[in-house]
Amino acid sequence: LWHLMYGHLNFQSLSNLKSNEMVNGLPVIRVPKDMCRNCLVGKQSRKSFVDHIAMRAKNKLDVVYTDVCGPFDIVYLGGNRYFVSFVDEYSRMMWLYLIKTKDGVLTIFKKFKALVEKQAERSRKLLRSDGGGEYTSHEFRDFCATQGISHEITTPYTPQHNGLCARRNKTIMDMTRCLLKEKGLPNEFWGEAVTTACYVLNKSPTKRLDKVPEAIWNGSTPSVKHLRGHTSFTIQTKKIVASRDVTIDEKSQWKWDNAGTNSQSTVPFTFEDVIDENDTPQATATIEPEVTHVEPHVGTHVRRSDRPRAPVTKSAVWRKAMEDEIHSIERNNTWDLMSLHANKKPIVVKWVYKVKHLPNGSIAKHKARLMAKDVKSAFLNGTLEEAVYVEQPEGFIVKGQEDKVLKLNKALYGLKQAPRAWNKRIDDFLQQTGYSKCTVEHGIYIKGLIVHQKKYVTDVLKRFNMMDCNPANTPMETNLKLSNDEEGESVDATLNKQMVGCLRYVCNSRSDISHSVGMVSRFMQKPKVTHMQAVKRIMRYLQGTIDYGILFPKPTGHKGNLIGFCDSDWCGDQVERKSTMGYVFKLFDSPISWSSKKQTVVALSTCEAEYISACYATCQGVWLLSLLKEMKMYQQDEFELMVDYKSAISLARNPIAHGRSKHIETKFHYLRDQVTKGKLKLTHC
Repeated sequence: LWHLMYGHLNFQSLSNLKSNEMVNGLPVIRVPKDMCRNCLVGKQSRKSFVDHIAMRAKNKLDVVYTDVCGPFDIVYLGGNRYFVSFVDEYSRMMWLYLIKTKDGVLTIFKKFKALVEKQAERSRKLLRSDGGGEYTSHEFRDFCATQGISHEITTPYTPQHNGLCARRNKTIMDMTRCLLKEKGLPNEFWGEAVTTACYVLNKSPTKRLDKVPEAIWNGSTPSVKHLRGHTSFTIQTKKIVASRDVTIDEKSQWKWDNAGTNSQSTVPFTFEDVIDENDTPQATATIEPEVTHVEPHVGTHVRRSDRPRAPVTKSAVWRKAMEDEIHSIERNNTWDLMSLHANKKPIVVKWVYKVKHLPNGSIAKHKARLMAKDVKSAFLNGTLEEAVYVEQPEGFIVKGQEDKVLKLNKALYGLKQAPRAWNKRIDDFLQQTGYSKCTVEHGIYIKGLIVHQKKYVTDVLKRFNMMDCNPANTPMETNLKLSNDEEGESVDATLNKQMVGCLRYVCNSRSDISHSVGMVSRFMQKPKVTHMQAVKRIMRYLQGTIDYGILFPKPTGHKGNLIGFCDSDWCGDQVERKSTMGYVFKLFDSPISWSSKKQTVVALSTCEAEYISACYATCQGVWLLSLLKEMKMYQQDEFELMVDYKSAISLARNPIAHGRSKHIETKFHYLRDQVTKGKLKLTHC
């Protein structure tokens, strides 16, 4: 009780209060046997890490650490964005490989294993890594198992457990930044820098061993007489070549601004390290396995933005970007140059710079803009209702008229009026072109008619207590094969029929569940648990897609094409071994007719099943063609049917392989007759 009254104060402190008589009225405190559960939950914290981690390796390759760094913002020559490192615990020898994606880790690991085991003349025993997907894939685990390698995976969010490799990676990044800064190299040379850093570190002493890793690994003292550049970068070809016939000036820097390369040394150099940022207790002493989160930016100031440091108006690439922005503004007639009216104060404008990248991380373009913008010149189209003045932008001040300002005719990025002005203009435009604004969400505009059964689906889910179920991504499990399941547990047949009946009605506007509902409809007489689970799966899918419907757009003047799609499985029914076929027809890119049903005969091949499916789709297509022509909605004399089996198309066009198809019932050759008459165009999809 006193433990609770003292706000869950620990029992040792309570005992001290009584024994030293620091307070009056406190009885003798007895420590209970059971622990306080609220204290366990409320006071739980991460355990601190030991200052010294004992070395487990007794020989080379006993324990090897590995880690991946990246992706880097700038792609290295050859498309590499990561590097993977391996560190031998016994010798601290390190190997580093550049890779394009993390998928290449397993391939690199195989090469590394063959190399080091040949050099050390012994097999590796244990590999330690974090839980990244590149290390936990089935392929990686299977390879380790077949090679007899024990694979230890560190605890999630605890990079300290892989500290040896992570700490070496930080050292490499520190040296990489120094190497690039020393020679003023563009950041695209990070790959050359990290490999150089790894090479140098293998010839440098470590705190733990006070020896050189390469000496321990090779058993001999390494030489450093050859430590100087041996490769050259050719600006014209943008390739690194190795040569001994060069003269090296180690004190000079190349002026990259005039080198014709797009890389800018002012662009920050960043990558996303695999070490997660987390609040963890820090060790009290600095030891080698200690891990510090890497902030691999060039320079000493941490910059998380990829915007360049100002001023950049003298840079050719940024000047070109600024000119493009000014041209865009002037094309929209955004402002007029004039004298500032009395009692008016101009708004200060500034340039904002950003480097845009391609998906692979390479630089796509340099973008300069005034203030901020949402979409390409979007706010420049919003007409202002009040007088707004801004200063002339830096770098584009008109000579002789420095005292004048710019009166805005349209909104500019960053103005508080800009979003409203742009919204009003785009709203007027969309409604004038026939769109209707959604009354619930004003950012949604609709042009056409949407057919849905949201209310009915909601009522069905509530009726069968499925409104709060977990949504499913698909109406049916992949490759699901239902059977009679004679040995399965029976369920309420009446309830099953009610649920399936409701689902069949929903199929009138939801073609995406037609096949699944058709499957469960075959087992309504004596349903089992497996059948009920399949029915509820469809309900769960509807719960997650309750707003789905069909959009029928307004006619735009051009005639839409009637296109059909058909498909079939082969012997998909586990009871009668019959195939299931289906089709859907679209007009103006909207589905207008669909069906999924079991074929009436047993098909002897996939070709025959697809041929029968195409025949049923043709019957529906011919009827739709006549109906639409009668309604003056379609003027063509043929429609297109997409079939995904070439042999069935060939059979419809020409009765080849007669011996293998002569048994097909005559009624199914209606497909061939319509192709011959020119009412149907078969296309492979």
